[in-house]
Amino acid sequence: MESVNTIITGSNANVFFGTDSSPLGSLTLGATLRFIALKHHQGDIETIKPIKVMTNQFSEYNNGNHYAQQAKDNSIELYILSAPRGAQLPTVNEDGWASLDTPPYPVAPFLTTASETRIYVNTELKRTVIFVRQPTERWVDMLCSSMFRVLPWYFAEDMSDEETALFRAISKKDASTFNNIINTLCANYDFQAARFRKVLIGWNDGYRKKQILTLKSACEDYHRNIAQYQEEIARLFNKLEQSSVNLTALEAQGDSTDDSVYKFFMMHKQISIISTQQNSDGNVMDYCVTETIEYFDADEFMRLYTNSSSSIGRAPKDVKDIFHAVFAGGKGAFRVEGVFRLVNLSSIVARRGSTSGQFSETHMPHPHLYHHACLGGNETYINNYLQQGNWDMAIEQTIAAVKNINFGDATVIREFVEDVQNCLDSSRRCILADNGKEMTLREFLTYIRENHENEGTANG
Repeated sequence: MESVNTIITGSNANVFFGTDSSPLGSLTLGATLRFIALKHHQGDIETIKPIKVMTNQFSEYNNGNHYAQQAKDNSIELYILSAPRGAQLPTVNEDGWASLDTPPYPVAPFLTTASETRIYVNTELKRTVIFVRQPTERWVDMLCSSMFRVLPWYFAEDMSDEETALFRAISKKDASTFNNIINTLCANYDFQAARFRKVLIGWNDGYRKKQILTLKSACEDYHRNIAQYQEEIARLFNKLEQSSVNLTALEAQGDSTDDSVYKFFMMHKQISIISTQQNSDGNVMDYCVTETIEYFDADEFMRLYTNSSSSIGRAPKDVKDIFHAVFAGGKGAFRVEGVFRLVNLSSIVARRGSTSGQFSETHMPHPHLYHHACLGGNETYINNYLQQGNWDMAIEQTIAAVKNINFGDATVIREFVEDVQNCLDSSRRCILADNGKEMTLREFLTYIRENHENEGTANG
């Protein structure tokens, strides 16, 4: 509708409402929505809440329910979405949303005469979502004339005479009557005074506010510097603690020339020495532990197994079957290796990204140790034993770490699943089955599936 020129769409009113006066480029739509907001506002005019309207182009990759949820989440009372070229208009089928396409409110067919339209209203949420092929000027005018159906919560009671006259004027494209009705409603509202009040009250606070921002920024810089110093202090404390642990462990050992280390390693067949050397740190030994994973939380495993969004739940079927057979069925165990560095019988750390090179055909790298050098709760015991001079018990804890898997660590489990998947067709005999045989993953799959079929036959 041309020649729309009202008090309610001027620059002063724009400041007052804090919104654009011409959504979809239409002063008619902006004026109509502001008229409805003013007409149905209760209380002090300064507290008026304008009707929140948003316009956009929908994506053909999103369904209508997506935009209905956006309207709900962002308090959009009127959400108008135009179509990209060639796209079909979406539909909304969520509970609580009604389509205005049938009597007694066939608004969508009415608007479709100007451009294909679908309208969905949720009176409980007070939200309306409109999908339109192309919001032409004629279509916008027809929408404005139907606003008492499009925003029904504002018209729960009968419309006033001036509202009826306003919608009739839009239908007739009678801009003069439209302008007069709105200007009469707004005659008592001084939008200019409201604008000046908003702009001028406290206008000289600019310098103070600027200084506040400057000082806030300076304070943030000081806090960052302090945090950096605190991090450095924490790093030094950590190094001090490590040194203290090594010192205490060495002092606790005393002088010894016995063969206890030799006997310990001979008694533990799962420990292999990779290398020994002397450097600035003293006597250094890299050793490997080969074990089967035996310690795990079965309930936590099943939670991941039945969760389709977890790394195990969404894994390929062969991988899922292997995990289930091992950790739920007890039909076998993963054979894994972990590499550690022992320094002076006083310090033990896991070697991240390291394997022994001796067991590539029989064992997988332990995911906690290989990917993250993570010892979990065993690390505390290791340090405590070393401080007491019990290096043998500390090494025992590294064996325990290799036998453990933590299904509560999502990152490690994801990497474990990937390792198993990558090893699926290899010749690595990294499974010890419950019949005592060492198997590849494919051989284990065949074994558990044949065993499952036999069990089914035996059970009738």
